Amino acid sequence: MRNDVHVIAEGLRTTIDQVERLYTNLPQKLLYMRRQHLTNNPHEYTTDEVTWLDYFHNAYVYKYRLALIHIESIWALQPSNHNEGLSLEAILSNMYDQVSINDQEITLICSLTEDFLVHASTFLDFYLIYLYRFFHIKQEMKFERVLKDLDQTPQHLTAKKASISAYLQTVSSFTKGQTTEARWGTMIHYFRNSIAHRDRVLPQPHLSPPKTLTEQLMPRVPTTTLAAFCQDIANGMFTLLIETSPLLYDIPYRAGPLSSAYPSSPTF
Repeated sequence: MRNDVHVIAEGLRTTIDQVERLYTNLPQKLLYMRRQHLTNNPHEYTTDEVTWLDYFHNAYVYKYRLALIHIESIWALQPSNHNEGLSLEAILSNMYDQVSINDQEITLICSLTEDFLVHASTFLDFYLIYLYRFFHIKQEMKFERVLKDLDQTPQHLTAKKASISAYLQTVSSFTKGQTTEARWGTMIHYFRNSIAHRDRVLPQPHLSPPKTLTEQLMPRVPTTTLAAFCQDIANGMFTLLIETSPLLYDIPYRAGPLSSAYPSSPTF
């Protein structure tokens, strides 16, 4: 085994330890709130339905954690003066137009950025699938059809559905082909698709003068540093969870460690 492998492994474990210290409380509290809701509503879901709720809860928490690992790595590669960090446009330019591996630092940051955007988008997808299961929606989740599908919620859950739908519209318009959509949910969904399916965002030859892929993308993203852009998305993910969970579970979200936020909670 190469000697430098140990150095890489140590750095990766340090990153995971940092994420664990910073972000453990939220998953624990979400799990407590969800279990308490199931206890309070024992006849709402069948055993099979609870199994799927368990799975997709774990799936979106898993993707949330993976996204946070990558954003901590992105911050670690920023200059000590964050205002002088790499611009989002510079990273997008390498990801979409230059596709160059000549600069090691840029290559590493692009790798972390692409992974972060994919995990963030998948987190949102899994959370939406969880909502489908929670509201007894039988259809396969389609991003552009989310708000319409939620209208099929059973009557006794329509008040909750209305509150959730209203909040989701602050995350995305959930429509297809919104080229200037600025809400974080729409942006990460677009980025995920364009990273995995580059043919969907090839340069448009009819534009005069012709625009690069980055120039086509910039109307939909702010002029900022890469780290600040990714942090805004991570903040949106966090806010989505702490704002919608009380609406779903009829339990207030409380700040702080699990044991002090919910003294009656078990130890996970």
